[in-house]
Amino acid sequence: MRILIVGAPNSPCAAAAILAMEKGAPVFHAKDREQAIGMLRADFGINVLLAEVGSSIREIVLQLEAERFLVPLVAYDTRNDVRAAITAMRAGAKECISVPPDPEIVAAMLVAVADGTSDRVDGEEAVALMVEVAEQVKPSGAVARRTLAEVERDLILETLRHCLGNRTHAAQILGISVRTLRNKLQEYAAAGLAVPRPFGGDLPGAA
Repeated sequence: MRILIVGAPNSPCAAAAILAMEKGAPVFHAKDREQAIGMLRADFGINVLLAEVGSSIREIVLQLEAERFLVPLVAYDTRNDVRAAITAMRAGAKECISVPPDPEIVAAMLVAVADGTSDRVDGEEAVALMVEVAEQVKPSGAVARRTLAEVERDLILETLRHCLGNRTHAAQILGISVRTLRNKLQEYAAAGLAVPRPFGGDLPGAA
């Protein structure tokens, strides 16, 4: 499987890409969206893109769609930033994986993924393999394969606890309306989750 890393030259994954290439793995690096698209146009046989959480993921996804490149994009994060994961997945990333900030460990992950598969692997298989290997090297406490809804839920509940249950304050921090927040809390409560009540503490089943 051929992997294209998109990120700044000084990023951990860019350094990991160089190490992986030195080991003979079919891994490539593009410093930005323009270079990445250029490599796809040149038909390097890329199976999956791996882009930094903070990069222009939405622009990359739109360009892929405009030029009909059926190559999935996986976002990566070295800080286990839940907000960044949500933003990346909303922008069109198929998955968001947490990886260690150590380039050598990430390089080993890339080699394992790239060398352990054929070039004929399809997009869904490529994403699944990337996530599977990332889970084996994820940092302690990191969030690997989770749905957008799960990541969003945890962020909302964590923010609400930080605000001691104050719905208005939490909604402002999250950038959503109080009504939207209350609706989501009702969903969580109906699912049996402990929802923070005003002035602190968890109250099961109360939104």
